[in-house]
Amino acid sequence: MGLNKEDRILIKNLYLFKGYGAKRLMEFPTKFWKKATLNDFLKRLRCMGFTERKSGSGRSRTVRTDENIDAVNELVLVRKMLRSPTILSDRFPEKLESITRLLLA
Repeated sequence: MGLNKEDRILIKNLYLFKGYGAKRLMEFPTKFWKKATLNDFLKRLRCMGFTERKSGSGRSRTVRTDENIDAVNELVLVRKMLRSPTILSDRFPEKLESITRLLLA
């Protein structure tokens, strides 16, 4: 379980102003912090000087673009076409090939 914002503020203040380490912080009866979590947090605090995430860290938002949405919609249509028994015509292999070329391009 991670640390919420209030826990991070409390731990940071106890570390900076009273010198508490992970072992001493584990003595809080109402908090169920793991020693490894506290050590990681304190290490990040010592190394970087702050505990918040850097801006721009994490997954980028470019995954949900119009091109990707259109490609997924076309893939869904192809799957529906493959399941449909009414599409079994002479031109079906040509249609399937052209659709896959468009999707892979």
